[in-house]
Amino acid sequence: PRGVTVTQADLEKGVQEIHPLFGIDRAELDRCLPCGFHKYSPVVEAITARFGNLLRSLRPTGDVRSVLFEGPRWVGKTALVAHLAQLAQREAGLSPFVKLVSVEDLNLQGAGTAQRIFTISKIFEDAYKSPFSILIFDDYETLFELCPGPRFEAPVVAHLLRCFNRQPPPGHRLLIMATTSEYPTLCSLHFTHPFMANIITLRPLVAPEEVQAILQAEGGFHIAEGPAPLGELSAKLLRRCGSLPVKLLYAMVAQAKANPALAKLTLDELVADMGEMIAALPPQAPAVAPAS
Repeated sequence: PRGVTVTQADLEKGVQEIHPLFGIDRAELDRCLPCGFHKYSPVVEAITARFGNLLRSLRPTGDVRSVLFEGPRWVGKTALVAHLAQLAQREAGLSPFVKLVSVEDLNLQGAGTAQRIFTISKIFEDAYKSPFSILIFDDYETLFELCPGPRFEAPVVAHLLRCFNRQPPPGHRLLIMATTSEYPTLCSLHFTHPFMANIITLRPLVAPEEVQAILQAEGGFHIAEGPAPLGELSAKLLRRCGSLPVKLLYAMVAQAKANPALAKLTLDELVADMGEMIAALPPQAPAVAPAS
């Protein structure tokens, strides 16, 4: 229509509103990183370096690599994988096809075996259409409904393992990253074979320096005595809690900052306020019993 001017800003906004069919969905990865990502320990630095080496080992003529990130709940597995996927995009110098695969996102709760197999096949078919693809299987075990017994959908497992081991077409590279909180059970069932030596373990924070790095990245606290001494706060939190899953620590920080009485608290009162969140948490579900 006359009198309407389309600017560069309008075009950029239109592109941002398009949900990509092939490529990287930034909103999907950003959702896994609500607090951003901080390299809070030498362990994370080492994992990042190891991941870079793995990326460089992918042969451009056609190759596949699979990495499993294992550890208890709330230790930041999904956030780390999302961060590494973003890193892979920068390292490769191009926009890969990136797909976050979870039962919730694929609406597979209660789905039958045939639907699960069809969905998994479609994900890999889409990945093979790009020269470089990254598939992220979050809570890997939920795709085949692993539950106590252990019980699982055997045809789904068989199909998934075949897809993991299949070489992509010539000239295509595929990186598979999976997360799990049920590593011992998966090992006992031989469901970790596709990952071979590429198994990365994450654990809760146990060093005051790790906790302090996150508190510092989050801007610290201003309490009754002034800026909270983060080193002392970190040590006291660990003495109270024993260890801290990183996701839980971020939640504790957010809750403490939302306390309208924060500026009136002493350091010990702040520790007690943050520690109450631990006490209020439901216990983690027990791991699935391994096969005898």
